[in-house]
Amino acid sequence: MYVAQLNLSSTVHWSKNAVTVAGSWSGQD
Repeated sequence: MYVAQLNLSSTVHWSKNAVTVAGSWSGQD
């Protein structure tokens, strides 16, 4: 249960990073 929750948090964290990076790239474009 704890591992699944940690995995979910990690997924959300990386998803936010991906969105931030994508926003930076489109901002430079």
